[in-house]
Amino acid sequence: MVFGSSTYADLASRLGLSRPQYQGMTGVLGVLQAALDRAGPSAIAMRVGVPHCAMNDGNPKSLMALLRHLEHVTGVATWRGQPAEEVGQRE
Repeated sequence: MVFGSSTYADLASRLGLSRPQYQGMTGVLGVLQAALDRAGPSAIAMRVGVPHCAMNDGNPKSLMALLRHLEHVTGVATWRGQPAEEVGQRE
């Protein structure tokens, strides 16, 4: 499952994303998002659910899901050839 969000209400609405609800400790991605918010460029955050046992491995299926959702949300084509080959899918 892929989750997307943006702190910009109009951008989240336009792209069909949620607004972040988390209010707690954060990591480098949260800090980066906050810096982008202050600097002005609109940004989105996208996360893909990965089973706990596969979190330290490269996960081509999760990468494919994330890239596919990014294409759907932004309308910008991504290069998905190599991950597709690794999971035995055709474009």
